[in-house]
Amino acid sequence: MNLQRNPLFSDLQNDALFTAKQKIDPSSTETDAGAQLLVKYFQLFPNPSAGLIHLQAHLVESTPTLTIQLFNPKGNLLYARNHRPTNGTQVRTQLNLSHLQTGTYTLVLETDTGVRTNQIVIQ
Repeated sequence: MNLQRNPLFSDLQNDALFTAKQKIDPSSTETDAGAQLLVKYFQLFPNPSAGLIHLQAHLVESTPTLTIQLFNPKGNLLYARNHRPTNGTQVRTQLNLSHLQTGTYTLVLETDTGVRTNQIVIQ
């Protein structure tokens, strides 16, 4: 299978890219998984940003796959990607959001054990 690189994500590791038609309610704090993704360390910077965002996390539980999703202010899925954490717990990637309009976007990190939602502001 030949996957094309998605310009939204500039990954520092190997990954599988995919897109999906999905929608969320950006004002909702509920998640389908029903549990918050537990992390020892989480950093999303700079936020607000003009475009390039760095994401670093250390998950509490090892997982083979972390799904990273980005939703626009209306709740429409813009991009999604499966990410393979290093050693099952380390996440380190960059998101190039410079092509997006000014606004607040929702970043969702999801594993089989939980979900973490963060807001990203693009200026």
